[in-house]
Amino acid sequence: MNVFIITGASRGLGESIVKNLMKNENEIICISRTVNKDIIELAHEKNVRVEYIDFDLNDIYRIEELFEEIFEKIEISKTENLYLINNAGVIVPIKPMGKIENEEIIDNVKVNMIAPILMTNVFLKKTKEIYINKVVLNISSGAAVKPVYGWGAYCSSKSGLNMFSQVSALEQEKIGTNTKIISFAPGVVDTSMQHKIRNSREKDFIDVKKFIDLKNNGILLTPGMVASKIVELLIEDELENGGVYHINDFLQ
Repeated sequence: MNVFIITGASRGLGESIVKNLMKNENEIICISRTVNKDIIELAHEKNVRVEYIDFDLNDIYRIEELFEEIFEKIEISKTENLYLINNAGVIVPIKPMGKIENEEIIDNVKVNMIAPILMTNVFLKKTKEIYINKVVLNISSGAAVKPVYGWGAYCSSKSGLNMFSQVSALEQEKIGTNTKIISFAPGVVDTSMQHKIRNSREKDFIDVKKFIDLKNNGILLTPGMVASKIVELLIEDELENGGVYHINDFLQ
C-alpha cells in the first residue's frame, strides 16, 4: 500500500494531484482548511480511502500535533511507500518591498517556507526508524531562481525551500534513511493563484499584462495535466535525491 500526505488538497493543483492518486493501492491524507466534497464523493465511488484533516498551515506551532493525528491514520505495517507532498502555497502579497506590511510577509513565508520545512522535519523524525521507501516532494516555482518585480516574499520563500530540500536530501542520503527529497516547479498553472496574479495592479506587479495574455491565449497549463506528471514522477524508482524538477522537463 502507498500512503500520500498532501497539503493544500482542497483545490487547484492539490485537488488534481489527489484525483490522480485515486487508485486502490493508495491511501490519501489531505491537509487543508476546507473539505472538498467532490473528492470525498469520488473516493467513495472508486473505493479509495481519502481523509481530510482540517488544519491552517499558518499555525506552525501545531505542526507536531498535526503529525500525531496524521500517523494515527496510517497503518505502517501495511505501508510500502510513504509520501509527503508539500503543495500548499500563497502568492500574496504582490507588491514591491517597502509597500508591504510586515505581517503580510510573515504570513507568506510561514505557508511557503516555514510550514513545509517543519512538515518535512517532523516527517523525518516520525519515520527515521520506519524502513520503507519514503519521498518528500516540495512544490517549488520558477520564481525560486528568477527575481520577479512585486514577488519579493514569494520568490524568496520558494528559493529558500529549494535550498532546504537540497540540504535535507544530502543529509538523509548520508544518514541512510531511505528517504528522497525533491522539488518540483509546476510552471504557470490555471489555478486561483493565477487569478490573483492577473487581478494585481500594474504599479504593484509590472508583468501583470504578460500573465493576462497567457490566460487569454490559452497558454496556461491545466492542473490535471501537471498533476499527472507529478504522480508519474513520484512513482518512478529513479528519482534523483535532491533533484529540482520543472514541468518543462516533461513536456518535450
